[in-house]
Amino acid sequence: MSESNIYFSTNTYNYGNEYSGGAKNFFKEPKGNAAFFRKVMDYDALKKLREKMGGSLTSGYYIGNKEQLRVLDPNFMSVMVSYRKKDPKIEEENRRYDEEYGYPKVNSFYPLLDSISVDKEELSYADEMLGKWIALDKKSEGIYENQVGLYIKQAIERDQSIDAVNPIEAGLEDTDDGDPYYYLYEDRPFKERKERENLDKVKLFEEKYGSIFRAFEEVAQEEIIQAPADQYSFVNAGPGTGKTYTLIKKITYLIEEQGVDPEGILVLCFTNAAVNEIKSRIQKHIEEEGDISFINIDVRTFHSFSWLLISQANEIFRDRKNYRYIDLSTLNYEKSINEAIRIIKNYGDEVFGGCEHLIVDEIQDLTNEKASLVITMVKECMKNKVGITVLGDSCQAIYDYTDEDVDYELRSTQFYRRMFAEFIDTGKFYKMEHNHRQSTELINATMPLRQAILDEKKPVIRQTIDILNRHVSEVVKGPLSVKISEQHLKRIAENGTLCLMCRNNAQVLATSTNLRKRMIDHVVNAYDEFEYLSDWIGKVFGLTTKSIISYDEFVSKLSKTCDSVDPEEIWLRLQDVIGSSNNVLAISDILSAIAKSKVDDPAFRNVPRGNIIVSNIHRSKGREYDAVVMERKFIKRLVNESVSIKSVQKYLEEAKTLYVAVTRPRTQLFFNNLATTDVSLKKINSTGRKRWVRGDGSRLKTIEIRALSDADIDSYNTTDIQRYIVKNVAEGDEINLVIDTHSRSIVYHIVHISDKGERVIGRTTDDLTDDIDAIITPYDSPWPNRISDLYVSGIHSQISEDFKSVWCWVDFCGLGMARTEAY
Repeated sequence: MSESNIYFSTNTYNYGNEYSGGAKNFFKEPKGNAAFFRKVMDYDALKKLREKMGGSLTSGYYIGNKEQLRVLDPNFMSVMVSYRKKDPKIEEENRRYDEEYGYPKVNSFYPLLDSISVDKEELSYADEMLGKWIALDKKSEGIYENQVGLYIKQAIERDQSIDAVNPIEAGLEDTDDGDPYYYLYEDRPFKERKERENLDKVKLFEEKYGSIFRAFEEVAQEEIIQAPADQYSFVNAGPGTGKTYTLIKKITYLIEEQGVDPEGILVLCFTNAAVNEIKSRIQKHIEEEGDISFINIDVRTFHSFSWLLISQANEIFRDRKNYRYIDLSTLNYEKSINEAIRIIKNYGDEVFGGCEHLIVDEIQDLTNEKASLVITMVKECMKNKVGITVLGDSCQAIYDYTDEDVDYELRSTQFYRRMFAEFIDTGKFYKMEHNHRQSTELINATMPLRQAILDEKKPVIRQTIDILNRHVSEVVKGPLSVKISEQHLKRIAENGTLCLMCRNNAQVLATSTNLRKRMIDHVVNAYDEFEYLSDWIGKVFGLTTKSIISYDEFVSKLSKTCDSVDPEEIWLRLQDVIGSSNNVLAISDILSAIAKSKVDDPAFRNVPRGNIIVSNIHRSKGREYDAVVMERKFIKRLVNESVSIKSVQKYLEEAKTLYVAVTRPRTQLFFNNLATTDVSLKKINSTGRKRWVRGDGSRLKTIEIRALSDADIDSYNTTDIQRYIVKNVAEGDEINLVIDTHSRSIVYHIVHISDKGERVIGRTTDDLTDDIDAIITPYDSPWPNRISDLYVSGIHSQISEDFKSVWCWVDFCGLGMARTEAY
């Protein structure tokens, strides 16, 4: 293309600078720059070409022009642009290109500046005119330590109105082979070229309107529910806005009003709990309306869908020339999803040929493989004219940084942009923000934080959190878990539920320990405990020598051992899962049915009960409480983020985590220091596990303990121990781990502490001793004789693999105090 009428000058990377008095004169444009910048003809084209090359500065394709690529900052922060002598022919050519291909006549994305000459006396004036002066990163390649550069942050002219912007009407037209930038895409396959163009549109939309969420129009639930069956709907729904209600009503409307076959509806969810919640609501609809066809709606997790798809593909496509049989036994979670993606890409027309509507819930939690799976499915659904509804809340996307060791190639933020790119030409963007859960006062307090997060404006987020911190009151001065009484805690919740919400598990365990020491009952919500079998199973069937049990005997035993369940209701549930109406059942059939039952079946699984809950924020997601007391140190860290949180993305992630916390309460929110902790999360390289640990010099002082990984559950299975557990052990009791002095290898006894003394009820696993060994070995530290400050958090049941026996085991957790003194 012809030479552009713009040129570039910079005082960040000056080539050919003259020296004055032994130092560079950074504010005098040298002759060398004129020759250098004659090589730069068109900023936009070179910028796009740099992106096409993957942002590489060492690509062989441009190895000779490395200095050109250096100044092509994608954020346009270090380059000044100004007019040079206008050439009428070039002006006409540029005007024609702008008009023909949709580029604005007044370029609001890269506005031109008048040529500016700056010297040292004009620094304050330049600061006022152009923005903040900052020192260059001293680590930048080729920059002297004392060099100061002018970063000119261009003021993007954005439409700041509050109305939603329809991307289809935003003037982000397609490129074609006449476009001067088309050569950037012409060597790509059509699908990749189109995807790249759509991502460019996303970038233009963000530059013009600030955020992709300006495209989301606030609507009532009915508009989403009653949208055409073949419509592509992207829904961003805040907490308490009735997302699950809308999803269920959407399914009902598709079937009853729009004639969609229930077998043609596929619903994908992030967790088993979400799947079962939707299934239970569908079942309730069937019972109320009598339409049995609703049972054919396919509701699955991503993993379940992937395994089903692979199994079906092995049957249907096994005789195809290019199909490779997939051995399910060789697949883990990630591999199964990747195989599903491959099948969809190769056989998408057949996979979605009978599908009429795809619904994906909780999309904010999707990263990596699951995110790629959804993008692949959306593309194939659009290709096959299958309607789509995806729902989530970007402000609650808090799993991107959960595990620092995981390399998230596709984080939720990028996933949202990719989804936006897929929907940008043909989709509808909706949002629901009317919070039905929280009080008006809490809504007014949390909505500014939500808006700041959606706009991704870090200074505004920080300011909003600071205001929130100053206006939310404390319950008590000092650590709440050692200062407040049980009566006071219950009064806060007004006979409802109160959650003491911690940032991490170390704070959960420290808070719980303080409450246990003061005999305050509570539920610990720190780990995935939904699979635990109820204690009544082991108490009723564990000590029996019979092979059958009658209804009367079952009711009698259950009534004596557990008063929190209805014996008649449980018996009816047993008959249902076994498929028998007899009043005498085989115990092996009962144990087999229970072991294979759904993981959230309330009849057989332990459901934590209590109105005081100690939880971390991630485990509280999707739940609600009457009142919440949030750990104030977390909020203060976000207010003073300049010291502790460097990354903008990490800060945004932490702000979203806070937003999840402050939107859990219905009526009351407090900020308070909950407990003092002095531990750090340590990765144990030799075992690959992580634990919260504190050491004092060369001596282990504190270590995180949890029974699920640290207790040998089989060791509880003796007649004497079972009788003792059933009769004497209760939630809240103290547990110590005491080293076995008679064993040749290091092992700890699990010891129950009571008024009657100490009683061994089990032993620990090799995992615990391996971890302790790895922690103390570098310092040649002594082995702890005893680990105390552990407390019973529940009693659960364990069924043998052959379904012939069952026993109770004691769950416990805490930040154990490691003691080396003799006992």
